[in-house]
Amino acid sequence: MKSFSLSRIPWATLGRQEAFSEISAKAEAQKPRVRLMTRQPLFTIVTQATGVTSPLLESLLAQSYSFWELIVVGSAPVHSDMRVRQTSARGDSEGECFETGRRQAKGDWVGFLSPNEILSPAALFTFATEAERQPVRDVLYSHEVHLSTDYSHIDRFYSKGEYSWFNLIHFNCLGRGWFIRCSTLEKVNFEPEAFEADLFLKISEETENWGLIPSYLCYRRGVDPKSLERDGSHLFAVGSHIARRRYSGTAVVRGGRTLVTPLKEKSHLISVIICFRNKAEWTIQCLRSLAGVHSRSPLQVVLLNNRSDHEARARVKVEAVTLGLDFEFVDDAREFNFGQMHNDAVARVARGDILFFLNNDAFLDETVSLDDMVAWTAQDGIGVVGMALRYPDGRPQHTGFQATYGGENRMARVGHDHSQNIFAGLRREVFGNTFAAAMMKRSVFETLGGLRAVEFPNGFGDVAFNFDCHRRGLHNLYLGDITGTHRESASRGLSYEYWEEVAIETEYPDILQKMLRADVGFDRIPRPDFSFRQLKEIFVAALYRTFPRLLALRPAIRRLIASSRPPLALPSLTSTGE
Repeated sequence: MKSFSLSRIPWATLGRQEAFSEISAKAEAQKPRVRLMTRQPLFTIVTQATGVTSPLLESLLAQSYSFWELIVVGSAPVHSDMRVRQTSARGDSEGECFETGRRQAKGDWVGFLSPNEILSPAALFTFATEAERQPVRDVLYSHEVHLSTDYSHIDRFYSKGEYSWFNLIHFNCLGRGWFIRCSTLEKVNFEPEAFEADLFLKISEETENWGLIPSYLCYRRGVDPKSLERDGSHLFAVGSHIARRRYSGTAVVRGGRTLVTPLKEKSHLISVIICFRNKAEWTIQCLRSLAGVHSRSPLQVVLLNNRSDHEARARVKVEAVTLGLDFEFVDDAREFNFGQMHNDAVARVARGDILFFLNNDAFLDETVSLDDMVAWTAQDGIGVVGMALRYPDGRPQHTGFQATYGGENRMARVGHDHSQNIFAGLRREVFGNTFAAAMMKRSVFETLGGLRAVEFPNGFGDVAFNFDCHRRGLHNLYLGDITGTHRESASRGLSYEYWEEVAIETEYPDILQKMLRADVGFDRIPRPDFSFRQLKEIFVAALYRTFPRLLALRPAIRRLIASSRPPLALPSLTSTGE
């Protein structure tokens, strides 16, 4: 590897790559402003010793904010800068290193970085201004960039989201690039073997005043994404934590991951609501998958028939009887309106205290247990609980909602997150879940007034409901280990929903802003979209502006394109899988 140089780092403070000269100029401009601060807090960074000048130290020497100290734990060359201090530890693990360093820290804030991790030249200035702007914060943390082992290119951007206890117990949602207020840190003793897991779980028992800085201020090389998981080695830390909180739940290792499940404190009845119009094969497949899952809670299935022909209606009803389901059959001859049909079903037919909305083109995997979904749904403060869905070819179809920058006069767009990384399989808090397969308490549904059948009759009604939950302080949870297959829009087809998209943007700008800048995951940043779909949209929009008379032909053109596509293959009726 070439000798390390800050000028070779692909800096990207807000997600857009920047030249070192640009970020250095910005840092230089910040230096005079430090004197204008009411307070200049001291930041202590603890690190392990290395035999050479570390990249971390070089990045600290380049900071625009000079009130810092570096505690190097272990044997290392003496540095001339008086802000660099050395000490020794009993062991050489990161946890033992931090334990030694934090006890000798003089700073108002204390953090840990390895010698090969670096901070943006503007990082400490940004942390200091945030500490001054939000003096109640006890933990501050930023996004981070994962670099190649030679620091030459970006492997991924890791954005972290606002504080979430649910995230904290299920994965390493802080990574690096954090500082803890010294007075808060003094209250905590942690197990060095578990280090950050045990440390932050115990910090969460002291305070929930955590503040995210939505900038990429920490840079790490050669990071394995799997290091973010709470694997089996974290079972004791997580289990001890929920015991100290006297939380009615249990921590288990499943599929190599540590998971937390609330204990069931009372019995529940799940009302499963399924709409269908014809497509009897898919509805039968959906019912068979539902009958095959494990659930300690009884199911009441509400089948909403919307204008199906006599044969399709009869086949679905016979299958429900054959499977021995407790079901209600409701015929609705009105124009299809997902919101109205579900509102009426909940008010007039559903008996359960737990509601499970399930599309007839969504099929649960035969290994699925609904017990964890029910347990989390029943907890106080929970909004919508969703699951991982994939296309029939195995690609992720839904792993939560994601916001992207818009086009065609949109500021932002909300759609399914199709990520194929570790977050697809993790349990985490999300901004929302698709109603193709989602649970909620009846009380939550009724408190929010149900679905908004006037403004969002079909598409984006689930987005609005999830966002309303978020605004009320309810937590929407995604359980990535519970899986199924979804033939997206196969039942009702595609429709023109541009107005609904803009309505979401208009009504929920605060939430969209968070989704764009502070959503948990990899590569949640604005990037140029050179996909065929985006280029096609740009081309078609330009064509309609140039030749406006073509707009009248657009519906016919879309019908022609749709009719030229091969029909979707129907699923086999002899299995409950894909």
